[in-house]
Amino acid sequence: MLEQWITITDYPDYAISNHGRVKRLTSRTCAKAGSILKTPGRSKSRPYLSVDLCFPGGKRTELVHRLVAIAFLGEPPFPGAEVNHIDGNKGNACVTNLEWITSSANQQHAYAAGLQSAKGELNGQAKLREVEVLEMRSLHASGSASIECLADRYGVHKRTALDVVNRKSWSHI
Repeated sequence: MLEQWITITDYPDYAISNHGRVKRLTSRTCAKAGSILKTPGRSKSRPYLSVDLCFPGGKRTELVHRLVAIAFLGEPPFPGAEVNHIDGNKGNACVTNLEWITSSANQQHAYAAGLQSAKGELNGQAKLREVEVLEMRSLHASGSASIECLADRYGVHKRTALDVVNRKSWSHI
């Protein structure tokens, strides 16, 4: 696919390509016009490609895939729309790999593609079943069982029982 460039609406000194690259359009002391900006390496805490863009009075870090989506797919079609990476690769910001979808659909895609671990019983590491979690909460709320008792009864560590009762784990039910 031929690389196309569009000026970024909120940052007229920059352009974004349909391949997910960003370049400066005007010269500054530290960068020449036409220079391609570097995107920092991705990490677990920052899985998406990002770029620092300067504007009069400051600079902002923007996500490259959102810049591509807005420039080539248009503004978000509804409030809360998210950009989905169709192939699941958060480093692939090519326009052909992006689409606007709902948050719910984005989560479903992540689970289906194996990008996010399943919750509850669907998680292969689960030690409890949903019915047991509900029983634990009910027993503790009624005062019938202490955390220690629940841990022994359901074969989990005391910390796990405490987290279940306090909804720090199994919070989805």
